[in-house]
Amino acid sequence: MQLVLWLKGIRFIIKDLAETSYPPIENDSIQIGIIIESKATKLMRIYKKKTLQMGPILWGVNDLNQDHDDYFYTRLDHNEMYSELGVIGNEIFYFIHNGTFSTKAKREPFDWDAFVPYKKEDL
Repeated sequence: MQLVLWLKGIRFIIKDLAETSYPPIENDSIQIGIIIESKATKLMRIYKKKTLQMGPILWGVNDLNQDHDDYFYTRLDHNEMYSELGVIGNEIFYFIHNGTFSTKAKREPFDWDAFVPYKKEDL
């Protein structure tokens, strides 16, 4: 019974997150870099139908409505961005030193189904 209640609570959390507006960061005094995750998290995959009912997932950097100096797309999901620093760490350090990401950084969205749980060796 506790699991059912917990899972129902997750649904409301996802809904709240989807409806939260993110006001643009207006800033000319520091360099802002955006790393765009490109996979659905495990939780989003579990609630795929509900997730997609909330509206389309927009991958364009301009859809984020944030001031930025540079950006890139990563193959990681939100959770992996904290545990797979080997994938994005070099770009983060490059940005810190140069104010931009490197020319190797991916500037176009991935052309894949974000809900398919890709394995590292498939990428």
